Amino acid sequence: MKNTPFQVISSVSFRRFAAIVIYIGILVGSSIPGHKIPTVFQFTPDKLIHCLEYFVFGFLVIRWVVVEFKTSFFFQVLITLALGALAAMADELYQHLTPGRTPDVWDWCLDVVGIALSILMFRLFQNKVG
Repeated sequence: MKNTPFQVISSVSFRRFAAIVIYIGILVGSSIPGHKIPTVFQFTPDKLIHCLEYFVFGFLVIRWVVVEFKTSFFFQVLITLALGALAAMADELYQHLTPGRTPDVWDWCLDVVGIALSILMFRLFQNKVG
C-alpha cells in the first residue's frame, strides 16, 4: 500500500530529516568567512538572524521529538531545548574555525530564545501543525 504525501511528511523519519537539513544549512551559513558574507545580511541585525534561524530549527525539532519520543510534553520540551542548545553551541564553536567569524555567547543565547519561541508557537498551534 502506497503512502500518501501527507503520511510521508508526517512520518518520524521525514521530520527528523527536515530538522537535520535545516541544521546543515545553518552550518553552511556559519562556514562563510566573515569578509564574504553577502551584503544583504550585513544590513540585517545579526541577533535577529540567529533567533529566526533557530526558531525554524527548533520548530522542526519539536515536531520530530513529539512523534519520536512518546513521553510527556514537558520531557519533549526538555529534549528539544537540550538538542537545540547543544546544536547552537556546536555551531558557535564551529564559527571559531571560520576566518573572520567568532563564537559569541550572546548569539547562542538568542539561538536558544529562538528555540524556546518555536516550542511556544508549536504548542499554541499543535492541533493544526502536529
